[in-house]
Amino acid sequence: MNQPEKNVRQLWNAILDLQTMVYGRSSSVTRGRFRFAGNESLLVQGSQKVEGWLVVTGTERVTGTLEVQGRLIASGAIGLTGPTSITGSTTIAGDVSLKGTMAVDGGEIQVKGGDSPATLRDGAMSFATGGKVEADAASGGVRLAAGSGNKVYVGDGIVAVQLAGGGTLTITEGGTTINDPNGVTVSSDLRVTGATTVDRTDTVTGVESNAYIDPATGRIQRIL
Repeated sequence: MNQPEKNVRQLWNAILDLQTMVYGRSSSVTRGRFRFAGNESLLVQGSQKVEGWLVVTGTERVTGTLEVQGRLIASGAIGLTGPTSITGSTTIAGDVSLKGTMAVDGGEIQVKGGDSPATLRDGAMSFATGGKVEADAASGGVRLAAGSGNKVYVGDGIVAVQLAGGGTLTITEGGTTINDPNGVTVSSDLRVTGATTVDRTDTVTGVESNAYIDPATGRIQRIL
């Protein structure tokens, strides 16, 4: 085969390759671009890989699953509609506004900072300094505990103070009761505007009176 016939054969083979080739297969564009205009003008069946930047100036819509294996950085407003699940530690640096109900199931809420950080768990709030506020499920009241046994209880129609040593102060609609095994000491003036009753059955005879009640002031004075 001489050179002209060889050249014609090569040209004819090249034309056949162009006629039977799959357009765009194994193609490459350097310092240029492909432009697809129209809705769904680019259809990828399989996978797509981007090494570098993917810039979307409109809306990127994902109807399946968006899987991010690296770091996701979003600068701007983010709107989430529907149930959202986060697994792992989450750090929020900034103010948080919650509109609705936040349910904590099986965990706790810790408020750190200040002189006494607080922890809310199982319906009770405890403080690092030792105090604790909890609900009394049996009576529907609230109990404040501090120290080794000091408690304050507030319930429906009752307020009670209990000391670790056994003293109690109970206030109800029926009256106020003080019970202290060490007695009650009044270190300042005591004014009684109602009747005073001493529930004692023991009596004494053969002694002179050693107390005087001033009719003008109502003060009880000791007679020396």
